[in-house]
Amino acid sequence: MELDYNKNLLKSLLAMLSKHDPQCSHLRAEHIVIFNSRFSVQPQEDLHGTDPKYHEIARGDFEICTEDEELQKRFEMIKKDILINKEIQ
Repeated sequence: MELDYNKNLLKSLLAMLSKHDPQCSHLRAEHIVIFNSRFSVQPQEDLHGTDPKYHEIARGDFEICTEDEELQKRFEMIKKDILINKEIQ
């Protein structure tokens, strides 16, 4: 029952897409086949660092002027990230 609902939902979404975007007017779903596979998508490894697309120009030497401990922790994390990004370059 749920599988049939999902198939019908997919067909209706494809039909709506073809009406919404003229470039997708050629999309037609006559038959949708669903099969059960023993293979699954592996979760990607979460990397702590970033992949900057620019050169870091911040120095990370700003003064933290707050009494809120949570904000202080967040700003300290930002400082660490800035220094890590500078080391990567």
